[in-house]
Amino acid sequence: MNDKRLLACAGLCKGKKAVDVGTDHGHLAAYLITSGICESCIACDVNKKPLSSAAETVRRQGLEDRVKLVLSDGLDEIKPDGITDIVIAGMGGELIADILSRAEWVKTNKVNIVLQPMTKWDYLRKWLYDNGFEVTKEIPCEDGRFVYSVMQAVYIGKKPEYQCDTAYLYVGRVLVDSEDGRKYYLRQAQRLEAAGNGMTRSEDKASIGEEYIKTAQSLREIAIKCDKGDNMTTVNDIYGYIDELAPYSLQLDFDNSGMNVVFQVKEIKKALIALDITNEIISEAIRENAQLIITHHPVIFRGLKTLDDRCAAVKLCSAGICAISAHTNFDSAKMNTILCKKLGLEPKEPLAVENETPVGFVCDCEETTPTELAKRVKTALGNTVVRYNGFEDGKVIKRIAVCSGSGGSYLNEALSKKADCLITGDVKHDVFIDAHNAGICVIDGGHYHTENIFCEYMLGVLSEKFKDVEFKIAASNADILSYEI
Repeated sequence: MNDKRLLACAGLCKGKKAVDVGTDHGHLAAYLITSGICESCIACDVNKKPLSSAAETVRRQGLEDRVKLVLSDGLDEIKPDGITDIVIAGMGGELIADILSRAEWVKTNKVNIVLQPMTKWDYLRKWLYDNGFEVTKEIPCEDGRFVYSVMQAVYIGKKPEYQCDTAYLYVGRVLVDSEDGRKYYLRQAQRLEAAGNGMTRSEDKASIGEEYIKTAQSLREIAIKCDKGDNMTTVNDIYGYIDELAPYSLQLDFDNSGMNVVFQVKEIKKALIALDITNEIISEAIRENAQLIITHHPVIFRGLKTLDDRCAAVKLCSAGICAISAHTNFDSAKMNTILCKKLGLEPKEPLAVENETPVGFVCDCEETTPTELAKRVKTALGNTVVRYNGFEDGKVIKRIAVCSGSGGSYLNEALSKKADCLITGDVKHDVFIDAHNAGICVIDGGHYHTENIFCEYMLGVLSEKFKDVEFKIAASNADILSYEI
């Protein structure tokens, strides 16, 4: 017998008497006897013609006394006496479930059940799970153009302990430690992704479709990683670690942090870190053969209605380079803590809270003046120049509000926290006027300089976590503005 599917089914049989349901030519029944796996076998089919073919196989091998031929719709005409194994192969998952549902005796005899669905494997796995059958083993089997799964199941009278999620429904308990296993994962990921893409076109199924696509990506990544070894790092690995450091659930509603440009199964060997993605940084990534750029600001911030070749995200796609951003989630989790440390300040309380997410900090400090504090900001952040309203140094500063990036809109929060100064960036003229009239100092350290500290931090933590990836701050990571002539 050369049929790989049937050989895999035979390998999971372990008793004395088997039933081959839908026997076709009787090859499996004959093999179970001649190979010594079973002592006797029942070969049944719903149609007379396959039984005639099976009878010829049995006669040719001289097995008439050990293989019984029965005309039966599934297991309907099969008596359970002494049966240890049931094999149902080459049928759709729905039909297999229907056959089992009509044979109550399979639940009482602890029969070893071997199943090989051609289609609707997800339906069959769900039916088995819901009806108290545990799948104890699955073997992947490549036969021709297809990769099948052969399942071994037993009735336990309750739902199994493993999770019946989308991934299970598509790959079941197949292990990915073989070539056939990896191929099975990749084929099933392809099917799952296609189903998900179809669902996303329907408003009421869009969320399910997105889950399918995400699961497909995970299955594909598992297969690729097992093929190349556990040391392979993918964009999902790096994204997941950043999510641990600065949970993406913290990002504000307007933000678009996360995986902005993704090639799921690409191995990451080199990654550039920058505040923003510019043409110069993309060119550097191409020259450096970097597979990933990690930035604070998302390369896709607002919705794209046109894909133009001047667009940075389009250039990244063309070059096959991934992009991950960590924006307002990083601001809330890390950025302002790092900024305060850089300025020699100790955070005392949040400057504001939006959507249960902290924004900035308020710090107490030793008594100083606007000019001295502005000098400290300039030196600590490496500014060419800082802007501030100094009150001719007649103001004493003992309490400071800090908000990286563009935090001028938090002036009122700074006032309500009794701050004497607000250190931020991108301050508008009207905010300076309001601050002057309210008697509070505002120091504008620039958007770039108050947030470029992101790069050094990410370089440190990512290099420590992923030893097999070369991380470096992009040489072309720079403030694109000039402040002197």
